[in-house]
Amino acid sequence: GDGWIAPYFFDAARALTEGKPILVSEWFFAADENRTGNANNGHLMTVATQEERARGAAAATLNLAAVPEIVGLHWFQWADHPAGGRHDGEDYNFGLVDVEGRPYELLTEALAAANRAAPSVHARARPGVEGRDWRVPHAAVRLGDGSLAEWPKPASLLPEMKPVRAGDAVFGEVYAAWDEKGLYLATIGQDYYDIPLFGPVVGEEGFPIGEAYRLELRLGGRDFTLAFVPPPVKTKDHPPMRALLCSGRPALASACRPVPGARADYFGADQPRIATELFLPWTALGLDAAPTRLPIEITAISWHRARTMRLAGTLVLDKNVPAASSGGK
Repeated sequence: GDGWIAPYFFDAARALTEGKPILVSEWFFAADENRTGNANNGHLMTVATQEERARGAAAATLNLAAVPEIVGLHWFQWADHPAGGRHDGEDYNFGLVDVEGRPYELLTEALAAANRAAPSVHARARPGVEGRDWRVPHAAVRLGDGSLAEWPKPASLLPEMKPVRAGDAVFGEVYAAWDEKGLYLATIGQDYYDIPLFGPVVGEEGFPIGEAYRLELRLGGRDFTLAFVPPPVKTKDHPPMRALLCSGRPALASACRPVPGARADYFGADQPRIATELFLPWTALGLDAAPTRLPIEITAISWHRARTMRLAGTLVLDKNVPAASSGGK
């Protein structure tokens, strides 16, 4: 909702297509506050107010312009759906104008300004460059709100993870921030799974972690696992998965040993998207306070062990890191 664009998606496209141009042919923001009376009756990008809509759409324009391969953006659509929705029932505040042809001024003014700035942003666009020491921001992260909106995402985004097998593409990314209480990590990723491929699984507690979409973390020499456990039967596109944050490398969900004082919040999303934020207190790493440097290794593994990617380096924790800095990218 804040207009952030997850870079891993375009990193993957760059690798798979060798940098071919990309045209974003349909994108939008809708708001519950609108003049047509649209109900926004599904799961598509919706915010509360026209002010949030304008702010998010303008930010997304500039974030998309910063991707080197993107050559254009097409807004969907000119006018709102009619009151009560179109013939198939879809009913959204998609329009730059309402059904009477009146512009949503906050949105059109924000997009006009963003469009004027987009060419210069695009001219400076470069793919991310990986380093070994990554300065991460001191930030006020809110757990439990189901959003990464308050994260200083450009500053906290870690470098692109590298696929282990040649020809594979990246399928997710990780963010890091910290405060006096502990370390915050977040991940955005995507991957499809197929229930029958898991074999005979008896309930969620018997789920084999080795088949899960997961992040294996090593922080300061200690091991943790963030695993996603689906329900035994997939009944919808956004199944109610559980995010398990465990000490060590458990074999089964039932063997997960919780990390004292830690927390993992899975947002829930249309499968195949996965978004989660987690908190690890410094005590879980055997520390009394925030260190200045923290070695980190991240291994991300997709469902059914189909793909693996890794990243290793050192987090540099410094209160002087500006939240708007470019961080690792």
